[in-house]
Amino acid sequence: MVHESLLNAYLFDYLKRKGYLRTALLFADECKNLPLAAIASDDPHIDMPPGLVSGSSSPNNAMQKPDISSHSSGSPHTPSPAVAPAPVPAGMHAGPKTYQVPNVSVPYSSPNGFLSEWWAMFWDVYG
Repeated sequence: MVHESLLNAYLFDYLKRKGYLRTALLFADECKNLPLAAIASDDPHIDMPPGLVSGSSSPNNAMQKPDISSHSSGSPHTPSPAVAPAPVPAGMHAGPKTYQVPNVSVPYSSPNGFLSEWWAMFWDVYG
């Protein structure tokens, strides 16, 4: 349903604008139908426990772990063995994974976000 997809997009937009990045990332992962934009270099990064986010909610491969290989001593596209992740022994938890939180495509965008402005007007009328 289009109206539910649009509402979910505005909810994601609100969460991201307010800085609730972990919640936004988990929400996007659960929705599976958000119109997420491709990852941009200025999108915020967030660390999440492994296994919490599947990272498959976007056809643009948004929310994947960023390429950190350019920070190694090797070539820009080949990670050096020194920065490659080590296997995690059985029974131990891996460290957090870093994800980028992409933007979402919404028809109406404003500095505070559509939901914030809608709520302010609603509250003024009915509050």
